[in-house]
Amino acid sequence: MNESAFHPEDVARSAIDRRLALCGWVVQSRADMNLGAGLGVAIREFQTASGPVDYALFVGRRLCGAIEAKSAGVTLSGFSDQAARYIADLPRNLMREEGQVRFEYVGSGSETLFRDHADANPASRSIFSFRSMSRSLRAYPKQRG
Repeated sequence: MNESAFHPEDVARSAIDRRLALCGWVVQSRADMNLGAGLGVAIREFQTASGPVDYALFVGRRLCGAIEAKSAGVTLSGFSDQAARYIADLPRNLMREEGQVRFEYVGSGSETLFRDHADANPASRSIFSFRSMSRSLRAYPKQRG
């Protein structure tokens, strides 16, 4: 694949797709959405009330986070508010409980910021890898039927 022929954010999304897959996530387009395809599913271009977030993350069919992709070289910290807005604007019918959508990522494919909204004082921090699907699943108590 000649990634130089793509828009810079497409290059970042391609890298993020690969990194998510390495962490155990099944990456799908919105048109091919199948939350039963695996325990952890990342849906590209997921619609929110304020526009599409680059990825919505589902663990055990439960919405748990979002990823906003940016071009390499962009200062990612300036986009945490955008990612938080997308999280706040995710469809309410997918929310089972307050605080369910915890994980916020802003990534370029080479750099990633992470914020866990369940932390007492949530703050973005640089990380080396996305949370594995299994680690994300452990962050939630057993689901009720």
